[in-house]
Order: sequence, then structure tokens, then C-alpha cells
Amino acid sequence: MATGKANATALIILDMVNLFDFEGGDALGARAVAICRPIADLRRRFDAAAQPVIHVNDNFARWQGQFGDLVEACAKAGGHAAATVERLSPRPGDYHVLKPKHSAFHATPLAILLRKLGVRRLVLTGIAADSCVLATAQDAKMHEFGL
Repeated sequence: MATGKANATALIILDMVNLFDFEGGDALGARAVAICRPIADLRRRFDAAAQPVIHVNDNFARWQGQFGDLVEACAKAGGHAAATVERLSPRPGDYHVLKPKHSAFHATPLAILLRKLGVRRLVLTGIAADSCVLATAQDAKMHEFGL
């Protein structure tokens, strides 16, 4: 849902599409499922305000895959991965970006997308397995976005 409004605010949902197939992943997956409802509520508020929702996720070194491939893999995996994508996968009208490292800005088109949408402020939510929320917040400030 492109707003094109100057000074728009975007919701960035970080790393919620996740297989949780790493050490400590089961505990993090349980916490991720627990925060799906508040994030979905926040997403509804952005929908009501006609503000953009952008899902940003690690590509997990799957260099030939698309965002939909990751969602499908999580749905097939069952457990916390499936429960999370069932509640929070990108919908038509949402934007999605794959990232190779911690920050949603590093080596991604996110900054360009935000500028095209007229976004000046970000609301960051999601999980921080490898300090991805912090890295994204730091880079957002360097790109002069409000948080």
C-alpha cells in the first residue's frame, strides 16, 4: 500500500519469518509466537492509517530464493516457524525485503523504497536473534529516519 505521503511512517517487521532451526531457536520461536498478536494489532493500526507495512527478513544464505520461498519453508517446517508465518506472513499490499546481514538497510533496497513511499519515520518491531533490531535502528538514524 504505497502512501506517497510526505512524512509517512512505516512499520518494519523484522525477522518474524524464521525457521528457528539454530541453537536456542526453540526458545526464541516460542517468544516470537507470543508477540505475534501485538504485532498483528500494530499492523492493523498501520492499515487503518493507510501507512506502509514492510517485512524484512534474513535470507539465511539462500541466495537464489525469494521472500515467498522463505514463508513456504516456514509453513512446511511446522512448529513455531509455521505458527509465526500463519499469524504474520506478508499480505498482498505489504512490502518485503530480504537482507543478507543484521541491518535491514545493509545491502538492501530498503532506503530507496522508504524514500519512494515518502517515509520519514519508522516503527521497528520483531525479534533480535543477532541484534538485527539494534543494527536496523542504528542504520535508520544514519539514513536520517525518525524512530
